[in-house]
Amino acid sequence: MKCQELYMRYFLYLFLCIAISTPLRSEEDKPKAQVISVSEESLFDTYAYPVSLEAENESEVHAEISSVIKDMKVKLGDSVQAGQPLLLLQHTKMEYSQVPVMVKSPIGGQIAAISKKKGARIEAGELLLHIVSRENLLLRFEIPEMEVNTLSLGLPGTLTFLSLPGQTFTCALQGISPRIDTATGTATGELRWNEKASAAEKKLRTSLYPGMLGRLEFHIHKRKALVIPKRAVSMEKNTRIARIVQENKVIKRTIQTGKEFFDRVEVVKGLQANDILVLQSSQYLREGETVQIEKYEKKK
Repeated sequence: MKCQELYMRYFLYLFLCIAISTPLRSEEDKPKAQVISVSEESLFDTYAYPVSLEAENESEVHAEISSVIKDMKVKLGDSVQAGQPLLLLQHTKMEYSQVPVMVKSPIGGQIAAISKKKGARIEAGELLLHIVSRENLLLRFEIPEMEVNTLSLGLPGTLTFLSLPGQTFTCALQGISPRIDTATGTATGELRWNEKASAAEKKLRTSLYPGMLGRLEFHIHKRKALVIPKRAVSMEKNTRIARIVQENKVIKRTIQTGKEFFDRVEVVKGLQANDILVLQSSQYLREGETVQIEKYEKKK
């Protein structure tokens, strides 16, 4: 019994010595943690496609007879009206040589290409001119087979062009081909311009040309979600962990993440709006550890 008392006194003495020799951690010694408040954001999935502009009205003018180009009345880029004279052909057959043939424009538009020069000898069927109208431009793009059922008619989209930086055009999905091309694995989609677009946007459309390539974006599956910086997420035993602070104490949360956006990631489960999230700390933070909070301010 005396031996047991001696052991108890010894351990009590040892505990007191350790307690006395270990100084209390001051406020300055506590780990520092940069934190932000978790908040909801509006998210959506972006589907992007290259889109090509095509002229609704264009025409290739071919020679109907074997002849020589006697006179060329237009040059590249000229605007023409339907029925306007374009060039004069002279028959190569002697019996018709006195009766020149005037070739007229089948549509209104601009001269996009001239295939033959004045004085050139041509055969029936050869291409002479290409005429294009810029008034009505069609918008077409290719949809991968796996995404055909994701898009729906009437879905609004936005268009941008490298040649017009900072400018955005609005449109909507007008039609989708019911056939998948076996060579490309895609279905053709067609867009219509936004009829309610601003006057400035409609005026800007006049700067577009057939053959231009743009970038089309659809934003779908709009939702509210929590998005946090990736650096606030760590891995422990193949589980994603985020640390929050409650009453200056660290709490580990197991989280489930969703889509990633460059340096940020969507949190599907494990966090709530207004949680105080630890971005980084001056040292490794243990569960329940008391920290000094430093608010994080984004660099401008």
